[in-house]
Amino acid sequence: MGEKHYIIIEKEGEVVFREALFESGIFADIKFYKNLKLNINFSKKFLEKTEVDFKRLLLEWWYFLARAVDLNKEKSKFEQLFSLKRENLLLGSLYFEKYTPLGRYFFILNELQKFTSSVDYRRLEDGYKIYLQVL
Repeated sequence: MGEKHYIIIEKEGEVVFREALFESGIFADIKFYKNLKLNINFSKKFLEKTEVDFKRLLLEWWYFLARAVDLNKEKSKFEQLFSLKRENLLLGSLYFEKYTPLGRYFFILNELQKFTSSVDYRRLEDGYKIYLQVL
């Protein structure tokens, strides 16, 4: 239990996007769940599929990463990557960054843009709902 956190987007009850929020074994801190007002079972590390606020989820996820990841180290790593000046090495390295907590955030954020409002990118297009689930 608690191995995967899934972000799920549905339209008219049909799943149109499902992706792991974190890699296996990562469990966010209590503040993350509390600020999202999630009724998670901490002993089982389990959460039923629960609708969440889109903007709040992105903010709380970022705040958790800021608490859990050394952002200065990440910045330094990206500066080194971009100094390579060899596109094939850079692209290959950036591809594998999507498996790091920070890279995962930006990878999923990019994917979520497909479902955001063209008028206000901070909310989902009408008809879409976003959920968080921990299994």
